[in-house]
Amino acid sequence: MILSKFLAVVADIPARYLDSITRGFCVALLLGLAVKSVLLSHWALSAILVVLAGIILVNIIALHLEREAFIPLWMLVTVLTATVILTTCYVGLSGATWMFPTLVGLRFAAPPRNTNPRGWC
Repeated sequence: MILSKFLAVVADIPARYLDSITRGFCVALLLGLAVKSVLLSHWALSAILVVLAGIILVNIIALHLEREAFIPLWMLVTVLTATVILTTCYVGLSGATWMFPTLVGLRFAAPPRNTNPRGWC
């Protein structure tokens, strides 16, 4: 019952706003992890997390202005790769598992595509 009411409320929210909320949640998650990294004196990891959150935030703003993403996807992937490497170096392999939600969130960081779902022309 509660779930159906929740889904009814979410269904009324336009997709553009849901997308922005998801991207904003990714930014908040990354900034929270950056603060934690500062407290643990993981300076390089903290810096790269802030850069990653900044890239996603800039791209959110670009989408709201209905422009193409200011930061290219290749740069985002490069920073994300550096984040995974630094996380593994500082925290170990078990600490890098938190990156899975970020990798899923990467789908939302890229600009929306207007392609056929089956990939046909």
